[in-house]
Amino acid sequence: MNTWLAHPRYVPLREALINHLRSSRYRFRKLDPVVFLCGAAESKSREAIRNYLEKHSPDLDVFYAEKVWSEIVSLRERDALQMEEDLAKLADLIIVIVESAGTLTELGAFSLSPSLRQKLLPIVDQKYQGDSSFITNGPLHLD
Repeated sequence: MNTWLAHPRYVPLREALINHLRSSRYRFRKLDPVVFLCGAAESKSREAIRNYLEKHSPDLDVFYAEKVWSEIVSLRERDALQMEEDLAKLADLIIVIVESAGTLTELGAFSLSPSLRQKLLPIVDQKYQGDSSFITNGPLHLD
C-alpha cells in the first residue's frame, strides 16, 4: 500500500515545490541594521551623529521618530510613549542623545523595558560623567 507521499499525483507537485523553494529567487536576504536616533528637535548633535553614521556605516538605516510621528498621531490609537516603544522595538540599536526634557523621558521609558534596554546607547554630555545623579545611577548604570 502506497502512502499519500508516494501517490503518483502528489510526487510531481512535491518535487516542483521543492525545486521552486531551492531557487535563489526565494532566498531571504539579510536586512540592513536599523538605528533609531533620538535627540532634541533641531538637534545639531543628532544631525552630526546621523551624518557620521551615514558616512562611515552606509549599510545602516537610520531614522527619527518625527518621520512617522504625524502618520501615527493621526490614527489616534497610540500615545507618544507607546509609539516610541513600538518604533524602538523595530530598531536594532536605539541611540538617545540626552539633551532635552523629551530625551530624558525617552531614556527613562526605554530603560524600563528589559528588551529595549539591551539595544540602548545613551549619549550624555561629558560634564555629567561621574555625577551622582539619577540618570548616572539609573538608566546609564543598567546592563
